[in-house]
Amino acid sequence: MKETKTVAFALSVILFGVSNLNGAFAEGSVDLKKVARGNPLEINRAFDERARSDGAAFEEIDIAIGETIRKNPKAFLEAYRAHQPIIRLDSLVGNLGPDFVDEFKKQEIEVKGRISVLKKVKEPSLQPAAKACIAELERLQKMIQGILKVKH
Repeated sequence: MKETKTVAFALSVILFGVSNLNGAFAEGSVDLKKVARGNPLEINRAFDERARSDGAAFEEIDIAIGETIRKNPKAFLEAYRAHQPIIRLDSLVGNLGPDFVDEFKKQEIEVKGRISVLKKVKEPSLQPAAKACIAELERLQKMIQGILKVKH
């Protein structure tokens, strides 16, 4: 009987943790929906949280931050610049999320759009950040174009 209660307790702890993973940011310091919409304050909070995260949380944050590139490129670059050094720039700018998995044409369009808006940011203080992000996105773009050539 004691073993059953221990197993049940352990299972409830695990399930509580898993059920709260998706809501952890909404209730905590970061609202990923606001991040994805380009809210500058939430973008900065997401960069802070990203530095403390790993695994699935890190990936969720990267996807949300990456979405801000097209919606508010200036706020993205300001937060990027303020949070140096950046670990895994490839993931930050290139993790497009589950809607893009195996959708290479869709990936190409999104990456091209991110490059385009970053090139439009003209503030001199943001140019180093923009150039670093553009270089990483252009590397990703070449990989996607290579895949598309093979598929056709």
